[in-house]
Amino acid sequence: MTRLQHTPYLDFDLHSTSENQTEVTLNFVNTYQKPFHVPAKLLGIIKWTRALQIKDLEGLKKYSELQLQEALYPVD
Repeated sequence: MTRLQHTPYLDFDLHSTSENQTEVTLNFVNTYQKPFHVPAKLLGIIKWTRALQIKDLEGLKKYSELQLQEALYPVD
């Protein structure tokens, strides 16, 4: 068995907020098999990983919004 073996799960919820806007909610769950979750939590790996995931999702949001803005309002 691999150390810190984990099972990530990502779920997208899409909700139309208006005719041309959609709100996307990402639910991310990353579970570790026992007993590895205890040392990972004690060492701060879970907290560090969560912070990194949030940073990645914020970057993805900014990137997708920029791509949408460029598609809607091209600069010639």
